[in-house]
Amino acid sequence: MIMQEYIVFQSSRAKSTLRETIKRVFGSDELIVHYSDEICTAKFTEQEVARLNATYQVSIMTTKLLDQDLLPDQDSSSQSQ
Repeated sequence: MIMQEYIVFQSSRAKSTLRETIKRVFGSDELIVHYSDEICTAKFTEQEVARLNATYQVSIMTTKLLDQDLLPDQDSSSQSQ
């Protein structure tokens, strides 16, 4: 299974903290990479994302758009200036 990094936001309707929600769904918070009270980044498989999303306590976004390979090439952007 391929793990990918996701950004997880706590829902305004959530009755527990983001960390508590992740612990309840997965049994631990070891998947969390960075954490703050209402947002974290974590590595999940697609199946784990589906399980977490089913709680309706969080919103989840992929960080794929942040991959360096998808950013404009610096050489080509400097030439167009």
